[in-house]
Amino acid sequence: MCIRDSLRIVRMLQADLYALRDYSCEIEILKKHKTTVREQIIRTFEHHLKLLELHDKLNVKSQPVPVIQGWNIEDYLYCTDIYRDHGIIMDYMAIGTLCRRGMTKTIRKIILTIKNELPTWVKIHAFGVKIKVLGNKAVWNSTYGFDTSSWSLDGRWSSLINGRKRIETKQLLHFMSTFSNHHNF
Repeated sequence: MCIRDSLRIVRMLQADLYALRDYSCEIEILKKHKTTVREQIIRTFEHHLKLLELHDKLNVKSQPVPVIQGWNIEDYLYCTDIYRDHGIIMDYMAIGTLCRRGMTKTIRKIILTIKNELPTWVKIHAFGVKIKVLGNKAVWNSTYGFDTSSWSLDGRWSSLINGRKRIETKQLLHFMSTFSNHHNF
C-alpha cells in the first residue's frame, strides 16, 4: 500500500487520530531485513515526514500520531530527539516496539522515561503492552491509551476498568499495519 492510499483510507474512515506508519525494531525484524535499530528509526522518521507533507495536500482532517521507535532506552531517546529537533512532537505520541517482549521492567522504564522527556501536555499511546506492564500506577498514569492482545487473552475485560474506558482501536486510533511496512523496504 502506498503512502497516498494509506492517507486516503484514514480520510475515508474519518478517524479522529491515526498512527503514522512506522518500522518496528524487534530483533527478528532486524535480522530478517538485515537492518539496525538506528536505520529503522531513521526510516520511520523519513516516512513520518512524507506522510505529514501529504497530510494537508490530501485534506486529511484526522490528527496524525508519530510513533517513537527503538529497542533500548537510548534508542527511544534518540528517536525522541530527532522528532523534537524537527518539530514533530504533537499532542498525541505513540511508543512502538513494546510488544513481544518478556521484559516488563524494561518496558515500564521506557514508557516512564519517554513520558518525562516529552512536554507534559503530550498524551502517550503504548502499542502492544501487556496488562502486567500497566499494573504499575506510574505507567498507568503516564499513558493515555494502549492496545494489547491481552484483552482477549484475559477474557475480555469489561468496558470500564478503574474508571478508564478500555481503548478500542476504532475508538482511539486507526492503526496502519506495521507488518505491511516490511514489504516496502
